[in-house]
Amino acid sequence: MAIHNQQLATMPAKFPPVVKGPAEIPVSHLKGVGVKRAAQLERLGIRTILDLIYLMPHRWENRGELLGVEDLYSLTDRLPKRVLVRGHLTGTFERRPGPRLHLLTVRLSGNDGRQVEAVWFNQPYIKEALLKGEEVVTISAAPVIRNGKMQLQSPQLEIGEIKKYLPVYPLTDGLTQGWLRTLIKSACNEYLQFIRDPLPGYITEAEGLVPLQQALETVHNPENLDAADAALARISFEKAFIYQVMIQSGRMQRFKGVGAPLRNGNGERSKLLDSLPFSLTGDQRQALLEIDRDLEAPYPMRRLLQGEVGSGKTILACLAALKAVATGYQAVLMSPTEILARQSRDMFEELLSPLGINVGLLISQMRTSEKKQVMQELAAGKPAVTVGTHALIQESIEFARLGLVIIDEQHRFGVLQRLSLTSKGINPHVLVMTATPIPRTLVMALYGELEQSVIRELPPGRGRTATYLASEAGRERVYGHILKEVEQGRQAYIVCPAIEENMEADLTAAEEMFKRLKNGIFSGKRLGLLHGRMPAPHKEEVMSAFRSGMLDILVSTTVVEVGVDVPNATIMMVENADRFGLAQLHQLRGRVGRGRYDAVCILMCDKASKQSEKRLKAFSQTNDGFKIAELDYMLRGPGNPCGFEQHGFETARLIAGLEEDLLERAIDSAAKVLERDPNLQKSIHQGLKQSIIPDIQIGY
Repeated sequence: MAIHNQQLATMPAKFPPVVKGPAEIPVSHLKGVGVKRAAQLERLGIRTILDLIYLMPHRWENRGELLGVEDLYSLTDRLPKRVLVRGHLTGTFERRPGPRLHLLTVRLSGNDGRQVEAVWFNQPYIKEALLKGEEVVTISAAPVIRNGKMQLQSPQLEIGEIKKYLPVYPLTDGLTQGWLRTLIKSACNEYLQFIRDPLPGYITEAEGLVPLQQALETVHNPENLDAADAALARISFEKAFIYQVMIQSGRMQRFKGVGAPLRNGNGERSKLLDSLPFSLTGDQRQALLEIDRDLEAPYPMRRLLQGEVGSGKTILACLAALKAVATGYQAVLMSPTEILARQSRDMFEELLSPLGINVGLLISQMRTSEKKQVMQELAAGKPAVTVGTHALIQESIEFARLGLVIIDEQHRFGVLQRLSLTSKGINPHVLVMTATPIPRTLVMALYGELEQSVIRELPPGRGRTATYLASEAGRERVYGHILKEVEQGRQAYIVCPAIEENMEADLTAAEEMFKRLKNGIFSGKRLGLLHGRMPAPHKEEVMSAFRSGMLDILVSTTVVEVGVDVPNATIMMVENADRFGLAQLHQLRGRVGRGRYDAVCILMCDKASKQSEKRLKAFSQTNDGFKIAELDYMLRGPGNPCGFEQHGFETARLIAGLEEDLLERAIDSAAKVLERDPNLQKSIHQGLKQSIIPDIQIGY
């Protein structure tokens, strides 16, 4: 958002000379925000005053009707959870029952003489807030009856204007709702007038939206819930609209851009396909046709490849890389973990080395001399295909002729990380892949700039995977089932959500579980331990041992969630399964049943809530990742599926939760604006143009 130029001259003198508006003014400019508070606010993504004003409430607390003390006594048979109580101040009493304990009791009387008391612990300043001679006091509290007397618990003194609805904001350690509400109110009072509405007037009018300043004021200080909902919908529409302008503009620019057509390699591809022990599925063939069509076009490909767990996305990535190499370009695959990078390198090498194509590896844990050698080779045009992690995006990495960028499990990377890699070539083709099916609403909201290919079919010959729920009472039976599988030559995963004991009191720790099982029921079996804090060489050693069959059981954290391929693994037990999202459980479950044997996934959940138990039962009844993604989205919300918060752009969390109708309206409105003014040159669109993040080209 930007500020009207004519208003700039009238802004407060305390604005630094280089600052143009609330978007550039640090939040520390506000009274009461020192270094410590600024650091706490930054944990919420708040760095500027504009960030603070755009902090949206999770909900609004309804504090009930304003009651007199006498009204409160008429509700003794159905006391509300919280009320606003107004009464005559008839006394304040202080006492110190201990060296570090201060009690302040405030007594209120109703019109009929009946009384109620509120007690504050270690808050002596409350007495100072009660102005001398104050006759009427309002307190927000939870009413209870103790020993026949009415008391007010968790009281909050209300001074000044009394609000029925209070915003409830996200918090972090050290911040309170009261302090944050006061700070946001102060920021709005001083700076709201300088925020310019980025929506052109004809869009605001056509969509029936309230003006921005009114919406921001209402969302933080609503008179009623209908007004609050309307204000939030307007702000959400704005975020979605701006984002859609960005991605649609980027898509338009992509088709104008000059890319390198990749049209060679058909002979090599035929040899590779003939060497495979399987044939591509119908979905794989269709996706490959779509990828080839883009690669052979004169503009750069931007394609999202969604595929079920184990559906065979990597072979398509390899075929695309082969096409790039055959045309004289380099290809690179960026993976989210070193385990997955090594595994992908091994697969690429197995498929491409018979064709004389060298496959390189670049990860952070390599020796400096090894990395230096790889960097020199990349700059010289070799190896033709490189697989790595985020180590690939270092500034010192240069490619001689980068033609294809493949991003595996793209949701694990932030936008800037992905852009850093694509910027190492001149308009390279980009293929992003995910094994986490994405609900249609999220695809519309977040990936409108990408063409989409979907693989739903699994390769023939795969075993079936059944899912069961188990409680602590059935643990020994589960262990017995694991033993049976191991004794038949199969392998097992036991997944825990924590590494060490006491990280969270009620979570099963991987290290403790490993020790207990190794010395207990599985003492005669070969167990391995794997978690993210282990040194990379140790992790690779353990994973290689499990892949090669040298380990029977792998006790692990979610480091095995993505991409790990051990066809002989047929059983998985997930501890504290109710703590995982369904999409993550689907990823974990995808580690078993990757071979010709039937598999079992057992979800341990002893103290799950009714809601958790309901969604786990729903999860156990289907293996369709797309249905699971929709269910997870409905039950848990969007979360942060695309990694935008990794560089401060929080649009994803807000717009992904939009109702589909509102999102579609934002998409249509963005298209109308760009049709009318493709480069946003008209004066009516200057506020919108200045709202778009300048350092991000969403078209990749």
